[in-house]
Amino acid sequence: MPVKAAMATIVKLESDWVIQWLIELTEILAPPFEGEKRGLAFAPLLREIGGLDVPNDAVRKVNARRKGIGTGSSVMLAAHLDTVFTKDVDATLERDGDRLTDPGIGDNSCDLVSLCWLPGRWNSMLFTPKGTSCWSGQSARKALANRSRKAFQIRL
Repeated sequence: MPVKAAMATIVKLESDWVIQWLIELTEILAPPFEGEKRGLAFAPLLREIGGLDVPNDAVRKVNARRKGIGTGSSVMLAAHLDTVFTKDVDATLERDGDRLTDPGIGDNSCDLVSLCWLPGRWNSMLFTPKGTSCWSGQSARKALANRSRKAFQIRL
């Protein structure tokens, strides 16, 4: 099967949970510097995938880790938990056929769901990289995000 057709099949099979998680995360209000509620919903999604160590770090952000099978380079993928929208923005997602609309759907929600998708794909392919892989949901507040990444890097 050509790669493009295989990817289309994978996306179709996984679209239900991707859409469910996307709606769930998007509808959680997460104004600037207030990503904790979304983080509390994001951590269980990472745990549900399986094979990841998902502790909460010192500044209540979400980090996940999968040890590699060798001594290869480590990689970290990160997305923001909070959005650019204030508390007064309606976060109710609207659905019109196969189209989802919401002010925040492209503002980090898709990124967070993508962070869940990749380790799930690896699980189904029985793939484990040589180096440690990390996924992180961080606050946009730079000082806290930097502290969180530093604390997480120490635990690698």
